[in-house]
Amino acid sequence: MSRSGGRENTVSSALYASAAVAALVIFVLRVVREPRRLGNAVWLGITALCGILFVVSAADHVPWLAGVLRGALVVLLVALNLVLPVALIVNGVLMWQRERRRPANLLSLFAGLGLAGCVAVFAIAGRPAGSAPRRVRWRWWSATWRSTPCSTVGSSGRTGSRRSWCPARD
Repeated sequence: MSRSGGRENTVSSALYASAAVAALVIFVLRVVREPRRLGNAVWLGITALCGILFVVSAADHVPWLAGVLRGALVVLLVALNLVLPVALIVNGVLMWQRERRRPANLLSLFAGLGLAGCVAVFAIAGRPAGSAPRRVRWRWWSATWRSTPCSTVGSSGRTGSRRSWCPARD
């Protein structure tokens, strides 16, 4: 990395931080003035976006921060895939009970069911082709492992690497 690249990264970090602080000030002033406005949520989103960009740009200077960001991203994605469909389905059931059963009132129920269906389809499609449930797959894997010569399959499962021990030799 050149010296100017590091300086540009520091400038962009400072720009993101100052933009986040400015958006936060605008958000607070608008909430104090009128807390029910939709524009307040927009300013809060801008504040969050600038804050996230600041943390990501600062990750170059802090070695452990990149791992923390990856972990936080994984947790966020898992939580989003699990919590959002459940919340939408619960909201849709409440709307069904309290309002008339019209399509406009059941949109959140349909959206939650659709998201839950998408999560289920991607979970099933994410398995390797021909794989069975976990118990059967484990038996298949262990039977394949024992029948494979030790010289061709390593401990990582990749061909061509050698293992230090071999169950066939025992």
